[in-house]
Amino acid sequence: MSMYQKTAHEFNEQFMSNWKSNACFHRKCITSIDLCDETLLKLKALVLEKGFENLQDEIHFFKEVKPKILSVKYACRGLLEFEFEKAINQEMEVVELQQKCLNKMQEKFNSFKDFRYYLCGSSCNRDEQYFTQGSMKDDYILRIFTEVEKGFSTGYDILVSYSLAIDFMKDYFEEEVPSKKQKFYPELQWTGNKTDLVELLATLHRTNVFNNGENEFKHFALAFSHIVNFEIKDVFRTVSAIKDRKKENKSFLNRMLNAFQEMITDAHK
Repeated sequence: MSMYQKTAHEFNEQFMSNWKSNACFHRKCITSIDLCDETLLKLKALVLEKGFENLQDEIHFFKEVKPKILSVKYACRGLLEFEFEKAINQEMEVVELQQKCLNKMQEKFNSFKDFRYYLCGSSCNRDEQYFTQGSMKDDYILRIFTEVEKGFSTGYDILVSYSLAIDFMKDYFEEEVPSKKQKFYPELQWTGNKTDLVELLATLHRTNVFNNGENEFKHFALAFSHIVNFEIKDVFRTVSAIKDRKKENKSFLNRMLNAFQEMITDAHK
């Protein structure tokens, strides 16, 4: 294990310990960012003092080692921004806010489509061009990103870090189910009598307007009983009692029809 890999391994252990802790989310992000900064300073000192053993060592550092650490900083920074946006834009859907933050991160790649395609592929034939400092002396990428540090960046290691940060944030958003904005509907409670409810449900069932009529009445009534928080016992016995009823003016549907006619009449006044 090289000195760089050892430092990166120590960082990963400390980061995972912090991220899985019971600390509040904001504190975990801030601690992670501080840990990233400390580790990157340590690595920078090593790079400036020791350099690299060979070309492959340098490529591995700027393609694999440094981006994995720097990406945590970018991701935590982006997630803190997301939480802030969520707090001040409570009317906006959480999914929209998540996509907004991801798009902001993705904008870093707008001028580097060729590199993005290269990164998604399996080829390594341009690694020396992208991940060694010797080939970057006159590259304009060094002047675009403020994160680029002379002697400690090729420029493209920054883009790799943003790519990994996007993946980190996507994973976090997918696991963030409890914090997603939920729509709450008022609880319904049937306050009429059981006979009226069964009469209504039996009629609705006969109209075949739910599941194209492909459901048993018993299951249909049970589903509605949960919706309106009213237990219906002996549903078929109640249906039989309704059929044997002689006074039609007591029908719940007749009362509903009268209420409907009153509504129409009121609408034309």
